[in-house]
Amino acid sequence: AYEISLGLVGSEMCIRDRHRFLFACRRGLALQVVQLLEAKVNVNTPNGAGWPPLVSASMGGHAPVVQALVEHNDHNNDDGNIAGPAAPAALDINAPNPAGYTALDCACHADRADVVEVLLSRVSIGGLPAASVLDPNRLHANGYAPLHNICRRGRQHLCDLFLTAAAAAADDAVDLNVRTSRGGTTPLHLACAGGFVDIVHSLLAAPGVDAMAYDDFERNAFLKGATGCGATAA
Repeated sequence: AYEISLGLVGSEMCIRDRHRFLFACRRGLALQVVQLLEAKVNVNTPNGAGWPPLVSASMGGHAPVVQALVEHNDHNNDDGNIAGPAAPAALDINAPNPAGYTALDCACHADRADVVEVLLSRVSIGGLPAASVLDPNRLHANGYAPLHNICRRGRQHLCDLFLTAAAAAADDAVDLNVRTSRGGTTPLHLACAGGFVDIVHSLLAAPGVDAMAYDDFERNAFLKGATGCGATAA
């Protein structure tokens, strides 16, 4: 009676459980979230405004709920129940809300280091469906990736989490030189332009950061900093 399928509800109890699940994710009720996941509620079912549960929980800063949602597939793997028609849906960790913001975008915007840390732990994990592996380099329609926004806003503690994740991840899964779609600026460009010296030092100390990368206007990070050519907030 607890099973629910996105776009297809089989009973009044399913509808009730869906609403309970969405409410629990939004309000940070981790125990209730776990119970409903065990009852096979769809982990990706959006609310009436189109927000996926993970995005709602991340925006609200509910780290225990985010942890329960991202570990959903781990438990399925442990049970050997990841495949088959009766298997729970795999979490889409990169699913955006209608404005195009993912869970990682929202956690960085809300300055929730605990949520960001949980999400970044899913960058490179073997054995999970592709949709459940975090893409930290995804560009929003405004042209920025999460690390761009962190560096242009001077959030050192969040930058440190990305640097730690980059060091631990395989195959450059966290791109520290990711470029904006408009202007081709890197995180280092933005940190220099904003005058965030501590972030600049951290990035320069990280393996793989291209200190001399040029943007589309042939300016490197130090020239951008010297001329004050910062990025405009989107």
